[in-house]
Amino acid sequence: MSKRPESRPPQQASARASWVSNPRVTVVLCVLIVAASVLALIAVFPSADRPGSGKRENVDIDSQGRQHTAASDGAGVNKAEDADKSSAPANRRTTPADPQSLLGVWNRPGETYFLEIRRYGSDGTLEAAYFNPRPIKVAKAAWRREDQSIRIMVELRDVGYPGSTYNLVYHADQDILAGEYFQAATGATYQVEFVRYQPMR
Repeated sequence: MSKRPESRPPQQASARASWVSNPRVTVVLCVLIVAASVLALIAVFPSADRPGSGKRENVDIDSQGRQHTAASDGAGVNKAEDADKSSAPANRRTTPADPQSLLGVWNRPGETYFLEIRRYGSDGTLEAAYFNPRPIKVAKAAWRREDQSIRIMVELRDVGYPGSTYNLVYHADQDILAGEYFQAATGATYQVEFVRYQPMR
């Protein structure tokens, strides 16, 4: 009797079974299925409607919000700095002018008028002399505080000076006496200025 050839189908079936049960093959198949699904979604949905675009938009909005907040904070800081700058002069303490600074010889620039203040009293009196260039009699002299400055009054009584009066304010920042001179002989009032006299040596 002749031998029958062995049938191979059972071996093929066992081979298929071992191929399917192989975990590596299973992982590869899963990856391919997922990749195919992603490609299908990309092909179906427009770019604006793709899943995840909403998240990107939210990120953009959030970033704009943060930028806007930062800008607002910067504006607030600038406003605060401006407020500090504007309030600085108001908060800065200004030292009142010292009547001791009045003492000395003062001259109207370019002219021969000199005012010498020799002493001051706590009662508001001044000891002063006036020259043009000869001595002119001083009938009355006084000083008083006005805010942070000092105001002085010098009244002249002499020939040609029938009650002529200086009303001056001492400006400590410029070290000058500035104000008005009333010329009693003519009834005219002039704006005048005295600077501290520095004699030539």
